[in-house]
Amino acid sequence: MLIVEDEPAMAELLSTALGYEGWQTRSVGDAGTAIQAACEFGPDVVVLDMMLPHLDGPTVLRKLRTDLPGVPLLVLSATAKEDVEDRIAGLLRGEDD
Repeated sequence: MLIVEDEPAMAELLSTALGYEGWQTRSVGDAGTAIQAACEFGPDVVVLDMMLPHLDGPTVLRKLRTDLPGVPLLVLSATAKEDVEDRIAGLLRGEDD
């Protein structure tokens, strides 16, 4: 599992919790590294923060959908992105959850 999260404490929390559930995780903190790691690592699942610095989550999502078409993408959204319209737009972009 690849975790793309720019907040180190949140990335560590996710990695620890998912590790307890048996997942092998790799965490990265920015979009460029996420795209590179996804291609090299070949994760079964990607957990993607949509509020990344320098390159936004939707752009990363589109790139990952192209490079890894069958990999589930689970999205972490900030409270600013919790409107129903944002959720629908995300699903239309290719988010799995």
